[in-house]
Amino acid sequence: MEATKQKGRETLQQAILAERERITQMQWDMDELCRKYSEMESNLKIEQVAFSSLSCGLVILLAI
Repeated sequence: MEATKQKGRETLQQAILAERERITQMQWDMDELCRKYSEMESNLKIEQVAFSSLSCGLVILLAI
């Protein structure tokens, strides 16, 4: 009976460790996604400014 309890505890500990590792990996993945999102958002803003400047330039050229 005691051996069965010990085996059950070990199995539970292994399951807890595996779950902690899975959660840690998910946190790393989320951090990476947040970093990529911020980078893409920054690039989009830069492109919007460049497009806005280009559009303004075209309007001035068309007005001439």
